Amino acid sequence: GNPGDNKYWDIARCNDAITNIPKGGMAQNRQREYLGQYYALRAMAYFELVKIYGGVPLILEQQLANSVYTGGRKSAKDCFAAIISDLNNSMTMLEGFNPSDGDGRGKMTKLIAACLKAKVLLYWASPQFNPTNDPKHPYVAARWTEALAANKEAYDLCMSAGKRLMPSYIDIFRTEGTANTEAILVRTYSNTI
Repeated sequence: GNPGDNKYWDIARCNDAITNIPKGGMAQNRQREYLGQYYALRAMAYFELVKIYGGVPLILEQQLANSVYTGGRKSAKDCFAAIISDLNNSMTMLEGFNPSDGDGRGKMTKLIAACLKAKVLLYWASPQFNPTNDPKHPYVAARWTEALAANKEAYDLCMSAGKRLMPSYIDIFRTEGTANTEAILVRTYSNTI
């Protein structure tokens, strides 16, 4: 099957890259660009798992071929903390990174990592992971406050990057490349995969 169908396969590839890129001898700025992208990709893979299952096994280090993970399932709280940590690392490492190949499709940027962080924190604050949702409870208010701050940061970054709603909804699907001011994270349609 497609490796993208197995999130732990994707996580393992990210862990391999995060472990080995610093050992490869490439320039520091190039290392930061690659590492920032892999941290964001690992966060995305874990977020997809956590949305469905809650707490999951949290493997954040390279696993050798003959090793067996024995850490068990972690709490949703631990998983969200790891996802946010990866996205914070990604945002730091991708500061100033602007893909130079046309519209930068297929490359993670600080803007994308910030938007993902905003979405992740909305889920963490939502009733799905916060069932009491009592605004008087201190941890509930803290979660919503953190989500608001992350969404404000993502919004400000989007506005600075020229991101705006398209004048007509249908234009979102008809407009390609940088002319689509709504597109932030794009996966181009392919009829072969």
